[in-house]
Amino acid sequence: MAEIEKETDVLVIGGGLAGCWAAIRARAFAPRVTLVDKAVVSRSGASSWAYYLLAPPRDLAVWKKELVEKGKYLNDQDWVDVVLQEHGQRLADMEAWGVPFERDERGNLVTKAGRGHDSTRFVTSDGRTRMEALKRKTRDLGVEIIERVICTDLLTSDGLHPTSGSIVGAIGFQTRTAETIIFKSKVVIVASGPLEPGTNLSGDGAAMAFRAGAELVSMEFCTHSPCFMTDGKRHLGNMDVLFQSLGLRLLNSQGERFMEKYSPALKERSDWTLLSQAIIRETLAGRGPALLDMSQVRDEDIAHFARLHPGKIAPFVQAGLDLKRDRITVSPRVFISSSAGDGGIRIDTHGRTNIPGLFAAGTACKNSVHGTYSVGGMNLAFCCSSGFRAGEAAARACPGANIVPPHGSQIDALRLAFFSQLGRQEGLPAASLAMKAEETICPARVGVVKREDRITNTLTALDALRREVKATRARDIHELIKVRELDNSLLLAYLTFLSALERRETRHSHCREDFPLRDDVDWLKWVVVKNAGEKGIQTRAEPVPIEAYAVKPERRQKILHPVQFDLIPD
Repeated sequence: MAEIEKETDVLVIGGGLAGCWAAIRARAFAPRVTLVDKAVVSRSGASSWAYYLLAPPRDLAVWKKELVEKGKYLNDQDWVDVVLQEHGQRLADMEAWGVPFERDERGNLVTKAGRGHDSTRFVTSDGRTRMEALKRKTRDLGVEIIERVICTDLLTSDGLHPTSGSIVGAIGFQTRTAETIIFKSKVVIVASGPLEPGTNLSGDGAAMAFRAGAELVSMEFCTHSPCFMTDGKRHLGNMDVLFQSLGLRLLNSQGERFMEKYSPALKERSDWTLLSQAIIRETLAGRGPALLDMSQVRDEDIAHFARLHPGKIAPFVQAGLDLKRDRITVSPRVFISSSAGDGGIRIDTHGRTNIPGLFAAGTACKNSVHGTYSVGGMNLAFCCSSGFRAGEAAARACPGANIVPPHGSQIDALRLAFFSQLGRQEGLPAASLAMKAEETICPARVGVVKREDRITNTLTALDALRREVKATRARDIHELIKVRELDNSLLLAYLTFLSALERRETRHSHCREDFPLRDDVDWLKWVVVKNAGEKGIQTRAEPVPIEAYAVKPERRQKILHPVQFDLIPD
């Protein structure tokens, strides 16, 4: 296979919102910035379809209190301050670059209350239009954009994974020609997306950083998403924050509006996890399935929604459904390390990781402002702020630094590992093994309500699946990339359950049947995992510096979770 080399000052891996922001800001301080994406910037990834961002904050103290309380006090409050103080300027920058935000007839930003919002609000802009504007800005500034190249691993100064040295570049492969590309750089920013089943988001960035020795944190807080279904089979999309802002209701099979029991204040505007947990609880109690009821929503509000975001309405139209008239099944789905979760690469408020030369931004990182999960729109706000800050810090580290040649032996080993299955005609396709993985981790008693014995059994099953990846078929480069993506997603799933085993309490999406209380006495802690090489995976619980933070619980106590699971069958 052909091989080419590229030198740059700052290498940004991932072309979503965080990646573009990182490249744009880095270019202000470094002459050579390269952005590489495994697909096409503005046409793939979560940023191209996510359209709601946190609104410009009004009362910083009130908004911060809400974000931390709803994040169950696991937020990095320094990051909360950064986002609240800087996000308004990021929105203004994007609007100046041609990103249209919804405004009223007086020219004021239209703000709405959606998922989780009390005092806080969100604003909307079309995801694809926004990403096209950022791609133009990135290219206009002279950033080199390289598309359809998947970066599989980071290169290190000592040629080792995990490294005791620094990050000196990355190895990538062209997704159509299989051409090898060696990126040599002074610094690397990992800004690729999270793990989202059914998409091309496979958690590649977090996985490659972990293999190189970067710390990951809060992996146990995965997301449970309520999905719209027809006949219990056809997936019509996730319960969108704008759907929630319209005033929908969820009914059980007895016609009861059940969210009033679990979340009296927010009801159906609660976050995804609480909605999913409530649906599961109602189903286990014999009151399922949950049904969407939008009969109370005004026709003009639905029409306005359809004009702004036709792609969200199209699946219902194609299925012959009337949102006002028809009752549509709502079914939970488990996402491991998703964009709405909290786990990922650990960074400081300048995007620095624990490895010299490695920075990170966006949903590849621990979403530090969320805590467990706070409010809708925070993911994209964090992408903007963390991309901006990581880009500047990485570029400022370049002057005086030299390009360190990567070890040829490391490149050879990584290339050999990547191509080892190419041409294999026998074995399961990656998609079949991915389905087996979903069947392993998605049942409610595994992915939603955990217990020590079930977690241990799941880890054993995931370990076996990771070994099976080596026997999957890869008849061409497309199938080979799917194999590598599956390998990354299984690694992150394994780290999720390993972290869940460590956290001995119930907090938000992390439910432990054997530890049913939220424990603010002993478990205001972050769970950190790290690749320690021959020593295996190291796991530790690190106390949140809650006493040094401005927002803290009134008193440390053990609290009953709003949804209790006492009916989970074995």
